[in-house]
Amino acid sequence: MQTPVRNTRNYNITDFTLPEGMQATPQELQQMVSIVNAAEGRKATVNNLLAYAVQRANDQIAAMRDAQASETAEWQKKIEADPEFGGTFLEATKNEVKRVLAQFGSPELEKILNETGLGNHPELFRFVARLAGATKEAQPGPTAGAKPNGAMTPQEVARRFFGASTAQG
Repeated sequence: MQTPVRNTRNYNITDFTLPEGMQATPQELQQMVSIVNAAEGRKATVNNLLAYAVQRANDQIAAMRDAQASETAEWQKKIEADPEFGGTFLEATKNEVKRVLAQFGSPELEKILNETGLGNHPELFRFVARLAGATKEAQPGPTAGAKPNGAMTPQEVARRFFGASTAQG
């Protein structure tokens, strides 16, 4: 009986091409090369396994994106159907929410809310809408110490939310 011929060549990073769209650090590439060398140089088999692993990862990422898009669509439907803020009130509520986020938020917060889809979460939307209502009611006109653009000072916000006895200033 004849012993199978083993490939004794040791491969290095430059011997392999990653599938399109895949990126890896030099350390990750070295780990892959170590796997190939441990497989006694069966480069084609390892490349096929690598391609399969990349496809599985891409499929999982696509499934997560689809699930997030579906959940975001459901959140939007809930907001639209909300009896207090949706329906005929939706456009006005959206404008008030945008006002509050512009007044109290930051570009970084807006970016996070948009990138994660959390800006469409019904509870967050309701919270900011209620905050919009509270801040709108709290601004009948300029008050002593108010900022020129109509924004409330931190002390005024504390007074509004917690009463005069807790806010100093």
